[in-house]
Amino acid sequence: MYRIYILQIKDNPWPYVSLTRLIHEARIGDSEVVELLRIANGYLPRIRLEYDRVKEELKLSKAELNSWKAATSNEARVYQDFCDRNLELKKREDELQQNIDEMENKKAEIQKATTDLPRHLAELQENNTYCNNLNLEVKQDGLSLPGVGSRKIYDTAEISDANLPIHNIMFQEYPEPASSTNTIQQERR
Repeated sequence: MYRIYILQIKDNPWPYVSLTRLIHEARIGDSEVVELLRIANGYLPRIRLEYDRVKEELKLSKAELNSWKAATSNEARVYQDFCDRNLELKKREDELQQNIDEMENKKAEIQKATTDLPRHLAELQENNTYCNNLNLEVKQDGLSLPGVGSRKIYDTAEISDANLPIHNIMFQEYPEPASSTNTIQQERR
């Protein structure tokens, strides 16, 4: 039996030399070495199994950690996309609110112009009535108005919505006859 051991040692003696050195440095006797080897032989397979199990758990834990990191990264990306979309929607909302405010201002201006329209129309009719009366007096007196010449004053019926604003009285120039100018000049002297 010892011959078998010697034949094994003969090819590679270094592990046995290292073992002998460790035993000698630890000052362990032969009987203690045999006892330790028996204990090691009983527990070593179980320790190897435990080591392999822990190694596998570590591998699974790393995989799970990587999965959580990926999920967290994905959630962060989704959250960032959500925030970006909210910012875009807020900008669009601000633009629409600005457009609404502009339209409400225009609406207020139009309503003001619409409510002022009857008053301006009444003023224009009053001015036209005054001008018509004045023209009638001038025709009866045979004089033309100084500074007006022979301008035709439009009647309110001739003014259409296209010629607004109404508050401007519209004149059309006609060549002034020489006799009316001479008459006015003679009256001024």
